[in-house]
Amino acid sequence: MLTSGWSICCLVFLTAWLLPRETVAQVCGQCPDSECNAPSRRCPTTPDPYLCLAGSAEGGCSATVWQTGSTEACTSCCDETTCYQNDCSVACNATSCSKAQCNPSIDPYYCYSGTNAGGCGATAGAFENPPYSDDCRGCCDLTLCSSVTPTPPTEAPTTTTTTAAPTTTTTTTEAPTTTTTTTEAPTTTTSTTTTTEAPTTTTSTTTTTTEAPTTTTSTTTTTTEAPT
Repeated sequence: MLTSGWSICCLVFLTAWLLPRETVAQVCGQCPDSECNAPSRRCPTTPDPYLCLAGSAEGGCSATVWQTGSTEACTSCCDETTCYQNDCSVACNATSCSKAQCNPSIDPYYCYSGTNAGGCGATAGAFENPPYSDDCRGCCDLTLCSSVTPTPPTEAPTTTTTTAAPTTTTTTTEAPTTTTTTTEAPTTTTSTTTTTEAPTTTTSTTTTTTEAPTTTTSTTTTTTEAPT
């Protein structure tokens, strides 16, 4: 009877101890968008990718899956490696092929988006599961560039503007010519000679008229109008 009672007591204790462990998580799942889209993630994907989302250990990072039972320090967790699943085996597009400063024979993998954009990698793993300080949100294989048809650049249309110089027209109107003729009055010269011989007196009168020359004055007035 005593043995039976002891067995029951041990069974109850064992059951009480095991019940909380039934809720222990074996994996940390997909991280929420709020974590994946944050400017900087709280846990690096290597070597501590497991983030505690709730509990006294909230915000903590772990290299192994958190034990999330109700009596554990972490009651909810996620795996930061699930935020970005890059596939570096795809061919780079024409833009990346021409822009990448990588040696395909040494570093064939190119990161074209994220904080590590422009980076080169020797293996696909360098960008498919990037560490916290090497965040890459898109990668491709530069060795496949030969199969990519380059896209010709689009030239912007050329606009030529021709501005004609202003035309100035000058119109000159000549004023009429006025001719003034001045005629001086003729000059009359009278010479009287009286000769008295005894007993005869002779008086001789000579009158000479000289016409004055004619002076012609021509005046021309030129008026220039302002340009139209």
